[in-house]
Amino acid sequence: MKVWSGVRGSHATHRTVERNVYLLIRGDQPHRSFVPAPSLCWRRGFTLVEMLVAMSLTLLMMAAVIGVFANVSESVAKRRASIEMSSQLRYARNLLQADLANHTCPAIPWVKPESNHGYIEIVEGPQCDFDPSIYLQDVNNDSFVDPVGPASNQVQLDLAISQLPGSTLNRLPGSNVAMDSQYVTDGGGLGDWDDVLMLTVRNDDKPFVGRVPASVPSNGAGFANWGSTEIESPLAEVVWFAVENPVEPSNARTFYFGEPGFRTVYRRVLLIAPQLDYGIEVNNQDLGPGVVRVLRNVNQDAVDEAISALLAFQDAYDLSVRLEWDPIAGFWLIKANTLGDLTKRENRFDHQHVAAGDPRNGARSRFPYRSVDDGRGVSGIVNIRHGADPAMRQVQDSDNPIAFDDTNISGRAAARGRGTVDTYELGDANQRGQRMGNRPFVFIDEDSQQRPTTRAIVNEDGQVVMFTNGMVPLSGDRRGEDVVLSNMLAFDIKVYDPGAPLLAEQPVNDTGRSVTYPGEVVAPGDPGWGLILRERLTNPGSGTSYQPIVSRGAYVDLGYYDLHGAFAARNTAVGGLPASTDPSLAPLLGDSPYAGLTQVKSGLGWPVANASGYAFQPYRTYDTWSTSYENNGKDDDGDAGTPVGGVDEGSDGFDNDGINGVDDAGERETAPPYEAALRGIQITLRGYELDSRQIREVNVKQTFVPK
Repeated sequence: MKVWSGVRGSHATHRTVERNVYLLIRGDQPHRSFVPAPSLCWRRGFTLVEMLVAMSLTLLMMAAVIGVFANVSESVAKRRASIEMSSQLRYARNLLQADLANHTCPAIPWVKPESNHGYIEIVEGPQCDFDPSIYLQDVNNDSFVDPVGPASNQVQLDLAISQLPGSTLNRLPGSNVAMDSQYVTDGGGLGDWDDVLMLTVRNDDKPFVGRVPASVPSNGAGFANWGSTEIESPLAEVVWFAVENPVEPSNARTFYFGEPGFRTVYRRVLLIAPQLDYGIEVNNQDLGPGVVRVLRNVNQDAVDEAISALLAFQDAYDLSVRLEWDPIAGFWLIKANTLGDLTKRENRFDHQHVAAGDPRNGARSRFPYRSVDDGRGVSGIVNIRHGADPAMRQVQDSDNPIAFDDTNISGRAAARGRGTVDTYELGDANQRGQRMGNRPFVFIDEDSQQRPTTRAIVNEDGQVVMFTNGMVPLSGDRRGEDVVLSNMLAFDIKVYDPGAPLLAEQPVNDTGRSVTYPGEVVAPGDPGWGLILRERLTNPGSGTSYQPIVSRGAYVDLGYYDLHGAFAARNTAVGGLPASTDPSLAPLLGDSPYAGLTQVKSGLGWPVANASGYAFQPYRTYDTWSTSYENNGKDDDGDAGTPVGGVDEGSDGFDNDGINGVDDAGERETAPPYEAALRGIQITLRGYELDSRQIREVNVKQTFVPK
């Protein structure tokens, strides 16, 4: 007899079951076997809940691992970004430090050309750390950023989406109310940017390298086909400057600039190589070394074309050159500079600008040969005219016929002297999309006493994308060669002023009464400096035993007091300050040489009265100056028709003004803008890394005091 278990088992199991049944029939106890009974169903698996729990735990573990890797990756990315930015800033700092350390000219005005010292020139723009950009203004104190430009063509920085780093103040510069809640930044990370450093440098250990013409025909023709080669020179004219990304109109779309508000720092190097001799001839006479181009097709009275040819040469090659009319040859010549030539402002890089009159009618570029200036009397709508190098043919497009006259260009910032003049619209009805063969010379067709130094920024396609009063970078196929740093927040140049007062606030005690000990000390570059000074001037009796001046000596912006004065005059939320010439300021400013306006005889930085009536120089200049203006046979001050006027009256051997003796300082036709010797300089480079949102800053200092 066989009993089946219903489930297939092993043969031994079947035999055990049969034996137990047989013993039961006999009445005997069956043998107890420890072999488990066969299962009557399939083996049990995981339930759905168990599987979900297991999957959840697995996902949690994976999420934790991913989080760890994300944190590590983010940390590595930030560290890498920090290292890259620090490396770039270190490179720029070393480059700048080397240029400053190897300057050729003593920082003392009145340099003689025969001394072959070169020059140092510093231009301080209208922006500063407490007023860093024209796009961050809240003049009417309504919590909204003010639009820039005339009503017909206004632009506005959108702080609701801007990536500019902000501050904890949550206020726009000059405002005392919180900015609108839609804004994500107040742009407080920005600083001064519109300064310019120009100087001559000698570096024998690491000579400068630059492009020069490769082959020049003896007649000097065919400029566009000369080609280029590279040479070395231990001497160079070096220019450091920055350009701020503008807010472009919606119909501009040039795509040249990056995030609005950020800045790019440039360094232009022009070799000083007067020994170059290309054997150029005029009337079978060799013009000798130094002559690099003859403008055979430019008339003497076509000054705009001559300057345009000079700009074309400077864009194509890295030589320090000047424009000179040769009466013997009967042509305009472009000649390589010596250090002695560069002591004169008119021979320096990009100082050739027409002061008044139409250059096509013979108007001359004359003293003081500005490099950066906003002019005087130009505002609102202005007319822009291009001057082109006749040797550089423009490319004519069917959609954009060539037209050099562009009218009704809105001068957005001309009235306030604020950097950007206008952004250009490519391919519009006024032929602004034309492709220029080189950066054009731009002058304003206005009857103004002093014209601005308007320049065109040109993209790699030869199209004008913006007008500015400042310096401009290389264009065309050389675009980017002069870039040092991008995504910058500040490029700030300060000079050491031994008389600059450091002010301390007057704190109050728990009961609200003023105490006699000083509080936090602020320097002239800080926004609180003007507030403390204003309190002292308006309420002098509150500090009988408290003196706000705790020390003197600081690195300052040129004309630092007037920066505070003009800022206070523009912004309704800030109380006004008296003019820097007010006698009440004498005890506070003391002998500070760089507090106020430049000397009138320099011809630089004419005071411009803003809307509130405060006389302000938008651009201030420090220059080592040249003695040549006192014995060059020209009436540089234009007073030949006056009773004490004449030519070179400061060196003619006569007591022209009848006081202080023969050829005293008062008889000079010109004067350096600041006559004090420059003791030292500090340049701040502040950068921003967009991905990691990190800010890094380096300071470069150089003393000019002889050892």
